[in-house]
Amino acid sequence: MLPLLLSLWLAADTGAADQLYRAGRYTEAASAYRQLIAGNPSSPEPLAGVGNCLLAMHNPREAVPYLSHALQLKPDSGEIRLTLARALLEGGNPGAATGLLDALREKEPANTAALRLLAEALYRQGYYQNAINATDRLIALHADDVASRRIRAVALAKVGRATEAETACKRLMDAEPETLDVDVALTYVEILYDGGHYDAALPYADKVARQHPDNPIAPLWQARLLFRSGRIEEAVREAERCVSLAPGLPFGHSLLLDIYRKAGRAQDAQREAQWLRAYNDGIAGRGR
Repeated sequence: MLPLLLSLWLAADTGAADQLYRAGRYTEAASAYRQLIAGNPSSPEPLAGVGNCLLAMHNPREAVPYLSHALQLKPDSGEIRLTLARALLEGGNPGAATGLLDALREKEPANTAALRLLAEALYRQGYYQNAINATDRLIALHADDVASRRIRAVALAKVGRATEAETACKRLMDAEPETLDVDVALTYVEILYDGGHYDAALPYADKVARQHPDNPIAPLWQARLLFRSGRIEEAVREAERCVSLAPGLPFGHSLLLDIYRKAGRAQDAQREAQWLRAYNDGIAGRGR
């Protein structure tokens, strides 16, 4: 009789912790789940509960041990497996997430959440064709999945299918013109830039820069396009803005060097050349 009473007690307390979690009171919910773990460390639900709370609080790496332990105790749980994969992906380990998601997809081929995460994990590892395949399977199940269409559009460009990528990116942007996705919009800009369509690309780069003012890649593309169009002073302004937003990245400095040289600003160009030499020397030193 005691195990049944204990089970009922745990279920009631898990329910209270779950209610705190659903209310967005993640710190309190995590504390409640931890109390349950102290009373019954072999129960997977409170372990998964702590992991869910930590993930919701943007601490994916701290969530992984709890979710891993929960999955060991309950290996058939697709929900725990999926949450662990999400924590691994958000924590910067897409390879481990892919292994979990592959196994889940084989068991549950119609699990759209698993397919969506799998596509993202494959994309982050540079497996662009595999990411396209995953998004194709997902779109066949859920045609309106915008996240997967974004991944697919950018991945198409990565594998050299520029015409298809251009069409896919344009369709996505036309559907949500006031909330451009950075990756989709700048992929479209890059495709137009590579085709020499600088004037057509510039409005999209400008819009990304307005909508995402802290993103350094948008002004980088603005500067490239303006430079190619012969608008040197405007190109200087945007390249300098890129460097101010991301002073440690070499792309803006390299472009700024070229623009300063074109503008005849020798002293400024020399400063950028010195920065790039120091940057390259630092990379070489770390490689020894």
